[in-house]
Amino acid sequence: QTEANKRAKSILAQAAAQSKQILADAKDPSFIQSAWDNEIAKAKEAKAAEDKAAQDKAAADKIEESREKCAGGAICSVGATGPGGGTIVYDAGKQMPWGRFLEMAPKGWNNTPLDPVAIWCDLATADLTSFLTADEKKLVGHEIGNGKANTDLMFKKCTSGAAILARGYRGGGKSDWYLPSHYELNAMSKQLVAEAPNPNAQYVLYWSSSQSGSEPVTKGQLVDAKDIRVSYHDDKTALTSVRPVRSF
Repeated sequence: QTEANKRAKSILAQAAAQSKQILADAKDPSFIQSAWDNEIAKAKEAKAAEDKAAQDKAAADKIEESREKCAGGAICSVGATGPGGGTIVYDAGKQMPWGRFLEMAPKGWNNTPLDPVAIWCDLATADLTSFLTADEKKLVGHEIGNGKANTDLMFKKCTSGAAILARGYRGGGKSDWYLPSHYELNAMSKQLVAEAPNPNAQYVLYWSSSQSGSEPVTKGQLVDAKDIRVSYHDDKTALTSVRPVRSF
């Protein structure tokens, strides 16, 4: 009981001391000002966060309003007819540095029943990235978003080939078509297989604008739309099917 009394007295003493400090603080103008300043600072931070959220939403809405619309003025989605008359085959879900959607040129884009074939590039014994600066090399490659820069490079260094053919397409009055990168072509594969003239064919091969990762000097990257898990490459002079894409 004595020990319990001691603990009780200690707790009461602490409470009394805290109460005394609270009363003293309440009478201290500097403490009141400090507390007030803290509340104002919190309110300002909350307002700034609210304003930023509103600005971000307005910016996103502006991008959405300015974005090209699909057929009939509809918001684009995978499977829809795109602004260039092709098919939307990929949606990144948000705006990326390269855009958000990939639109594949329609079947018969070259006014022929079958996709045309072309060599990869007539400059067939050079790693095209060797002509680039370190910063420029960051823009090319195999990823989604690399296709346009890959094609720009091919267009500068090749006088004939797949990139020249793809860049020349003007579907929907658009002049920004290009040869897809390796992974952009992967995104196109399901639609390409659906449109294949021979569904029983063993391979449905297309040129990408990516060079072979292991032999970039002499080989370009192919994609078999029937099995994108397998990586193919072939001599840059090989004749292979071409289908343009555009991003927006």
